[in-house]
Amino acid sequence: MLEDGSKIAKYHGLTSYENYITDLIISDEFKYFITSTMFGEIYVWKLNVRTKLPNKEGKYGDEVDSNAPKVTKTKRKIIHSFSGHTKKVTSLMNHSNKTMFISASLDNTVRIWCLDKFTELYCFNLLAGLTDIKILNDKLFVCSYIDKIKVCRLQHLAQSFSSSNSKVKEIGK
Repeated sequence: MLEDGSKIAKYHGLTSYENYITDLIISDEFKYFITSTMFGEIYVWKLNVRTKLPNKEGKYGDEVDSNAPKVTKTKRKIIHSFSGHTKKVTSLMNHSNKTMFISASLDNTVRIWCLDKFTELYCFNLLAGLTDIKILNDKLFVCSYIDKIKVCRLQHLAQSFSSSNSKVKEIGK
């Protein structure tokens, strides 16, 4: 969307009807958009939007007619798919380290993924019985259960997840 709210691209047919998209984030660092689905898949898509202007003859060439309507062409291209979650992914969040993102799922796991190497950096399990989980920021998330809500902290022995090559030793609540 542009500042005036007009649509600049439309992607459709990204998933099957039964496996609809549950969340979406944009990675400015890599020009990707990332979608999660009902059955735990996470897809990384290349942002590829081209706007062409027709010339005075109505053809798309080097000379353009500025009064002619713009034609926007989009191509969808899956760069990578992450697997690991086994149930609905309820939340995606960009990490402050722009090469990583976090996902949360009703399979009682929170996972940290690396976009430059397309690997899972860490997975930790939560108590069973989650009804919903939301990532608030790169430090906090909220877990909903039938009878309680818990605010949990993403924590690392080091100060931050600044290096995607680091071996994570512990993440605690």
